[in-house]
Amino acid sequence: MSDIEARRQEWEVWLELWRESGKSAAAWCRENALPYWKFNSWRKRLGPTSPEEVGQTGAAFTLLARAEPEGGSGVVLEVGRVRLLVQPGFDPDVLASVVGALAGRA
Repeated sequence: MSDIEARRQEWEVWLELWRESGKSAAAWCRENALPYWKFNSWRKRLGPTSPEEVGQTGAAFTLLARAEPEGGSGVVLEVGRVRLLVQPGFDPDVLASVVGALAGRA
Protein backbone atom coordinates (compact mmCIF):
# COMPACT_ATOMS: atom_id res chain seq x y z
CA MET A 1 0.00 0.00 0.00
CA SER A 2 1.34 3.42 -0.93
CA ASP A 3 1.93 6.16 1.63
CA ILE A 4 -0.85 8.23 0.08
CA GLU A 5 -3.33 5.36 0.27
CA ALA A 6 -2.37 4.74 3.90
CA ARG A 7 -2.96 8.40 4.77
CA ARG A 8 -6.27 8.34 2.90
CA GLN A 9 -7.43 5.33 4.90
CA GLU A 10 -6.28 6.95 8.14
CA TRP A 11 -8.29 10.09 7.37
CA GLU A 12 -11.34 8.06 6.37
CA VAL A 13 -11.23 6.56 9.88
CA TRP A 14 -10.78 10.02 11.50
CA LEU A 15 -13.73 11.40 9.53
CA GLU A 16 -15.93 8.45 10.45
CA LEU A 17 -15.08 8.89 14.14
CA TRP A 18 -15.93 12.59 13.86
CA ARG A 19 -19.29 11.85 12.16
CA GLU A 20 -20.18 9.35 14.89
CA SER A 21 -19.30 11.87 17.62
CA GLY A 22 -22.04 14.32 16.67
CA LYS A 23 -19.68 17.19 17.56
CA SER A 24 -18.68 20.15 15.47
CA ALA A 25 -15.54 19.60 13.41
CA ALA A 26 -13.63 22.32 15.28
CA ALA A 27 -14.48 20.91 18.72
CA TRP A 28 -13.71 17.35 17.66
CA CYS A 29 -10.33 18.38 16.21
CA ARG A 30 -9.40 20.21 19.42
CA GLU A 31 -10.29 17.16 21.52
CA ASN A 32 -8.27 14.86 19.26
CA ALA A 33 -5.29 17.20 18.74
CA LEU A 34 -5.77 17.31 14.98
CA PRO A 35 -5.11 20.47 12.97
CA TYR A 36 -8.49 21.84 11.90
CA TRP A 37 -7.11 23.05 8.55
CA LYS A 38 -5.79 19.57 7.76
CA PHE A 39 -9.09 18.00 8.81
CA ASN A 40 -10.99 20.31 6.45
CA SER A 41 -8.55 19.60 3.65
CA TRP A 42 -9.11 15.85 3.94
CA ARG A 43 -12.86 16.25 4.45
CA LYS A 44 -13.05 18.24 1.22
CA ARG A 45 -10.76 15.80 -0.60
CA LEU A 46 -12.76 12.75 0.46
CA GLY A 47 -16.09 14.49 -0.05
CA PRO A 48 -19.33 14.41 1.90
CA THR A 49 -20.94 11.03 2.40
CA SER A 50 -24.38 12.06 3.58
CA PRO A 51 -26.93 14.83 3.00
CA GLU A 52 -26.29 16.06 6.54
CA GLU A 53 -22.61 16.41 5.84
CA VAL A 54 -23.24 18.38 2.67
CA GLY A 55 -24.76 21.02 4.92
CA GLN A 56 -21.58 21.00 7.01
CA THR A 57 -19.24 21.60 4.07
CA GLY A 58 -20.04 25.28 4.03
CA ALA A 59 -21.60 25.09 0.58
CA ALA A 60 -23.41 28.39 0.22
CA PHE A 61 -26.74 28.28 -1.48
CA THR A 62 -29.66 30.64 -1.77
CA LEU A 63 -33.29 29.64 -1.79
CA LEU A 64 -34.62 31.57 -4.75
CA ALA A 65 -38.26 30.56 -4.80
CA ARG A 66 -40.70 27.85 -4.10
CA ALA A 67 -41.72 26.62 -7.51
CA GLU A 68 -44.97 25.02 -8.57
CA PRO A 69 -43.88 22.69 -11.37
CA GLU A 70 -46.35 20.32 -12.95
CA GLY A 71 -47.71 17.87 -10.44
CA GLY A 72 -46.63 19.49 -7.17
CA SER A 73 -44.48 21.94 -5.30
CA GLY A 74 -40.73 22.17 -5.61
CA VAL A 75 -37.81 24.36 -4.60
CA VAL A 76 -35.32 26.28 -6.74
CA LEU A 77 -31.81 26.52 -5.23
CA GLU A 78 -28.93 28.62 -6.47
CA VAL A 79 -25.41 27.37 -5.79
CA GLY A 80 -22.90 29.82 -7.20
CA ARG A 81 -24.01 30.44 -10.77
CA VAL A 82 -25.97 27.18 -10.96
CA ARG A 83 -29.71 26.88 -10.34
CA LEU A 84 -31.28 23.60 -9.24
CA LEU A 85 -34.96 22.73 -9.38
CA VAL A 86 -35.71 20.17 -6.68
CA GLN A 87 -39.04 18.48 -7.29
CA PRO A 88 -41.10 16.27 -5.01
CA GLY A 89 -39.79 12.71 -4.90
CA PHE A 90 -36.14 13.73 -5.44
CA ASP A 91 -33.37 11.39 -4.30
CA PRO A 92 -31.59 13.04 -1.31
CA ASP A 93 -28.34 11.18 -2.06
CA VAL A 94 -28.23 12.55 -5.60
CA LEU A 95 -28.92 16.08 -4.36
CA ALA A 96 -26.17 15.73 -1.74
CA SER A 97 -23.72 14.60 -4.43
CA VAL A 98 -24.63 17.48 -6.74
CA VAL A 99 -24.35 20.13 -4.02
CA GLY A 100 -21.09 18.59 -2.81
CA ALA A 101 -19.66 18.65 -6.32
CA LEU A 102 -20.70 22.27 -6.77
CA ALA A 103 -19.18 23.23 -3.41
CA GLY A 104 -15.90 21.60 -4.43
CA ARG A 105 -15.72 23.74 -7.55
CA ALA A 106 -16.32 27.00 -5.69
